[in-house]
Amino acid sequence: MNLVPLLLSLPTLLQTEMTERGIPGAALAIIKDGQIIYSVGVGVSSTETNEPVRAEMLFRAGSTTKMMTAAALLQLSLDGKIGLDEPIGNRVPTLPAALRGLTVHQLLSHTSGLIPDTGFNGSHDDSGLAANIMSWDEKRFFTKPGRVYSYSNHGYALAGYLVEKLSGKPFADAVREMVFRPAGMARTTFRPLEAMTYPLSQGHNEKSAVVRPSADHAGFWPAGSMFTNVLELARFADGFMKQRFPDKRLDGRVVAGLTAPRVALPTNPTADYGYGVIVEKWRGVTRWSHSGSREGYGSMLIMAPEQNLAIALMTNRSGANLPRTLEKIQEALLPVDPAPAAPTEVSFAAGEMERMAGVYARGAQKAELTLREGKLWLATPGGPAEVKRLSDGSVKAHGQTGWFSLLEGGRMQYLHVSGLPYERVP
Repeated sequence: MNLVPLLLSLPTLLQTEMTERGIPGAALAIIKDGQIIYSVGVGVSSTETNEPVRAEMLFRAGSTTKMMTAAALLQLSLDGKIGLDEPIGNRVPTLPAALRGLTVHQLLSHTSGLIPDTGFNGSHDDSGLAANIMSWDEKRFFTKPGRVYSYSNHGYALAGYLVEKLSGKPFADAVREMVFRPAGMARTTFRPLEAMTYPLSQGHNEKSAVVRPSADHAGFWPAGSMFTNVLELARFADGFMKQRFPDKRLDGRVVAGLTAPRVALPTNPTADYGYGVIVEKWRGVTRWSHSGSREGYGSMLIMAPEQNLAIALMTNRSGANLPRTLEKIQEALLPVDPAPAAPTEVSFAAGEMERMAGVYARGAQKAELTLREGKLWLATPGGPAEVKRLSDGSVKAHGQTGWFSLLEGGRMQYLHVSGLPYERVP
């Protein structure tokens, strides 16, 4: 473990990548064998006040929240409140009819068929979650449940509503009691009026301007709205890996359930999605992780359970992350294999282009692929762009990378771009 050289270089690594990516501020913590061996705040918490970021400052986590929602719902399932594969309408019959046939497994593994979209602005009250869910109908579905991995904030909002109904408590209170308090996350909360009483970093947009008003929608709190800091997130990760939180033993079945591979990720052939956790062998190291992206903020939590090491990162710019710095940290602290070579262009296999050609849609957005003169073309406003096959199994055109999945009837049924799915139009 090359700890000292790494720690000496980290502030420079962080600031350099933050400057390149236009990120005003970030906080980082590294925990090893139960001890936080490094924590730092870099940059400013607000471009208007220039107050420095500190490690104890709260940020909004984005989708890293999902593992907390999944942990609470899985614990309720283990307590006998609901089966993973039974229709959720059996336990919550007041749900809209279109939702009753879904299962907990489908919601937590992103195979519910619900649309990926989210809402950043709406109700600020606990009642907003129920109001959001009870307004849904069949139009909230992107495709039929159980057919394909389709990342969905709607699915996790519904999972959070199940936590609320099955626990008999508001979602924010239920997760606090079931996850935050046992993990020692004293300041972590979903409620903005509570978060603002602690040191809090402001969220910024892509132009480094403070997002005003601050984005908040209680109807989607379970999908990506936890306020936390890197110190508490790191301590959660440590307890999660050890199956022991500060004041109680964490049910090992929760950890096993969240980290069991449930569905292959179409956009990453080396990884699977568990329940709120991405599970993979990353350069030879077992890794559990999840990133977060929301208006004003970004985050990343990485756990290497075999080495008892975790890294927590939070930034205060919409969707921002620091992948190069995180890679450097992992290279220094983990027994990683050499980095794989960048994918290269390869030839399409026989019949591949015919299986891929067609029109794919996600709501009003469409991607049209046409086979012409032995080549595959993507329609763009500026004219057709040739689609190239890459050695890692993906395709690339017009600066974007895509993946195909679910071969049926001799044709690919889904195209995944930037993690979002498009379904073939009949």
